[in-house]
Amino acid sequence: MTLNAAIICPLDVTVTCYDDITNLNTTGMPTVFGYPPFTARYVDQVQNQQCNSGDVTRIWYIDANYDNVYQPSEHSCVQNIFRDYVGGVTNVTFPPDRTYTCKEDIVRESADWQSGPCDMVGVSVVDQIYEVASDACYKILRKYTVINWCRYTDGGVNETWTHTQLIKVIDIGAAPSIANCTDKVISLEADCTAPFVISNSATDNSECGKQTLNWVVEIDLHSDGTLDYKYGYNEIGVLRLRPTKSGDSVSITLPGRFRAGHHTVTWFVRDQCGHINKCIQKIKIKDTKKPTPYLHDFLTASFDITQMPLMFPARLFDVGSFDNCTPSRKLIYSFSPNIKDSIKIFNCDNAGFQFLTIYITDLDGNQEFVEVFLIAFDNGSCTLPRPISGSLKQSNGAMIPQSSIFLHRTTTSDMITEATDVKGDFAFSNISIYKDQYIDVNLSEPNIKKWDILDLKKLQNHILGLQPLVNYQIVAGDVDGDNKIRSTDLLLLKDWILNDASSSVSDWRVLVNKDTIKSVTELLTLTDKLDIIKYRGHADFKAVLKGDISDANTNDDSSPRSILTLEKRVSGARVDFYLPQNINIKGTQLRFNLPTSLNTGFKVESQQIGVLNHKFNERNNILSIISLDEESIRADLPYLSLEWTNDITIAQLEQISISEDSQLLTANDVLTKLRLQEHNSDNNSSELTFYPNPSTGSFTLAVATEVVGVYDNSGQKISFTNHHNTLTIDVASGIYFVKTISGGQSKVSKLFVIK
Repeated sequence: MTLNAAIICPLDVTVTCYDDITNLNTTGMPTVFGYPPFTARYVDQVQNQQCNSGDVTRIWYIDANYDNVYQPSEHSCVQNIFRDYVGGVTNVTFPPDRTYTCKEDIVRESADWQSGPCDMVGVSVVDQIYEVASDACYKILRKYTVINWCRYTDGGVNETWTHTQLIKVIDIGAAPSIANCTDKVISLEADCTAPFVISNSATDNSECGKQTLNWVVEIDLHSDGTLDYKYGYNEIGVLRLRPTKSGDSVSITLPGRFRAGHHTVTWFVRDQCGHINKCIQKIKIKDTKKPTPYLHDFLTASFDITQMPLMFPARLFDVGSFDNCTPSRKLIYSFSPNIKDSIKIFNCDNAGFQFLTIYITDLDGNQEFVEVFLIAFDNGSCTLPRPISGSLKQSNGAMIPQSSIFLHRTTTSDMITEATDVKGDFAFSNISIYKDQYIDVNLSEPNIKKWDILDLKKLQNHILGLQPLVNYQIVAGDVDGDNKIRSTDLLLLKDWILNDASSSVSDWRVLVNKDTIKSVTELLTLTDKLDIIKYRGHADFKAVLKGDISDANTNDDSSPRSILTLEKRVSGARVDFYLPQNINIKGTQLRFNLPTSLNTGFKVESQQIGVLNHKFNERNNILSIISLDEESIRADLPYLSLEWTNDITIAQLEQISISEDSQLLTANDVLTKLRLQEHNSDNNSSELTFYPNPSTGSFTLAVATEVVGVYDNSGQKISFTNHHNTLTIDVASGIYFVKTISGGQSKVSKLFVIK
């Protein structure tokens, strides 16, 4: 006890660890002098609080300034409180083992315990996870450690309790699904061996989600019951298979190469939850490559039925077929997939042309087939009929009916004649087949006029290298038939167009069994006769009109698809022709009908295209004009002009008309047809001058007009009377021309007489 003039502390006291030192009834109260008792305050200084057993130094003081803070200047004294530890009994309870499914949350549990009031108990928890378990997806070993620190000493009492809780996470779903367990064939390669490569995959669709999959693969070579290779996730080196994800593949390549044989593979797959699936796969290494055929595509053979039928082995077509794993001598040849069907017998029932299929089979049963042809000649020993058929058509598919087809022999004068039907087809029936027979045709296509400026332009473009001719166009481009295409062909075709020529039989070229022509050099190989040796079941004759390039391949009617009106303007002895609009042209073909009186003494001119090729045909009074110039034509300038140097009447010029096949070649090789109309103005309108028109021969003049003359179609003057503005002519029905002068200007009008 410490004595102070103002405060006296209670006596030192000893208590237990579970006593409440804040209870002053237990620890005591000080005695205060000179101050109210409530001014006594204290502060504790604890030396050690572990397990509530530490001693306490309590300083009592008089809080003279009422601030609840001890100050050295204030009256004080010291009391010592001694606390003794009293141990209790500790009981610990640990959580039991647990089992969860994949979808459940794992509860974080702790240990429970009961201990004395002075004890200080602590717990620690450590988890150890095992992802590979035989009876669960994975396991958790949760270790609990409980320590009473108040009685725990390094060398003395050690109050420690431990326990390991087992937590299992299980999957109640199905095992993984293996993707492919069907039998597999591995093909032998060129050296008749093959690498042994296999692969597989598995899918895990369990409620635990996609898990890591572990594989074991057992391989029994030659399926003899002996395990030769085992690959797996527990193996080492090259035999170890790494785990895969769901859907990923696992692949194995055995060392070395293998010959043909049968093998067994067993696949095992296990997911993380212990579900296992397996399957057995048969592996066959075999030759799967078909033989490579080299055969005659066409053979001939003959027989005499009075001796014996023809027995023809399929092997006779072979000229060097081979296989990668079967010796050539062991290849089997047959006429059907049945390898025993190796000989074909021919007699009078099946003599003639034959379509055959030759099958080549190797020792592993791989087959390849080739279509071939055979003609079995009976040499006249059979009397049964056998047909030979064919067709004759234009190269563009148009029909050529009623043409004669001849079947000849070279060693005799025998000849059989047939005619094509309306479709161009023909057939010979009651015949015997000989090696020296051939077929040719006598074209009876009527004369037709098919050449135009488009054909001429295409031929020019080919010669200039601007646009090559294709297929049958090449044949049509050889206009002069010398198996070449050059400028002479262009000149000849131009001459045919200028002369308004029609085709004759000699202008056609006949081809047999020729569907494709790639170049001009093939013209030398074309033939118009079919040797019976080359008969393939159908004789396909094609007729190509020389020069008709635009229609050689397809019958697409290249006739004009639009019409332009060419305007005719007469002035003196000159006729100018105008196009109605500005237009780009690539060529010109014009034909004018001229009366006989105009067939001489004229010249052809143009302000817009170059020198024109022209010719007057006296046979039909046709003036033909051709130009291959590509120009931009203006409508305000004469496109073409005709001018005569001798005396020509307007009536004669009015008789000029244009032929139906006059045309322009415009953009994209389009033919545009031309027609002609008179140039009319207020000065030469017959309707404004004479009425009625037509009449029986008497016409009234609308205004006082001087009649200079009246002319017929040939330009001859005829007599007339003009009395009191009434013009009278006594003529037969027809068209007449009257020349008048009014106001110092002359004009020509048409009069129509009908009786």
